[in-house]
Amino acid sequence: MAGFIWSQYAPLSAMKCSVAADTLHRALLEVAMDPERDGEAFAACRREVAAGAVIRVWDGGTPASTLAAIYVRRLRLIQQRGTPEVGFAEAVQALRACGDELVRIGAVDVQHPSYHFQLFLSLSATVVIGCLGVDQGWKTLE
Repeated sequence: MAGFIWSQYAPLSAMKCSVAADTLHRALLEVAMDPERDGEAFAACRREVAAGAVIRVWDGGTPASTLAAIYVRRLRLIQQRGTPEVGFAEAVQALRACGDELVRIGAVDVQHPSYHFQLFLSLSATVVIGCLGVDQGWKTLE
């Protein structure tokens, strides 16, 4: 089902990345220093970026409400699998709060331990709206 919804948009691999890493790095640091929003996912992602992990941000935007619907289903699936995650529910809640505002998608992948952080950013990519992390160790078990 999620694949069907994503098919309305260009696949992430086909989308152009053009946001300067220093702009996004600053946005991550600003959010992570905000005590009201400094959740575990933000802090973990910020540590990985500070340690040299690559940030990718795709051009274009998707309505936050669409992303919230997609990610609430993904949350149910990873919970059914028992896949470790961090910040997923909080990211979905943040997306819902944005309504139909256009949101950019970003990612930070970490090799050891194998983790994927999904970032949801303002269209200008200067504000991090939400961040979630998912353990990717299950991929090596298949």
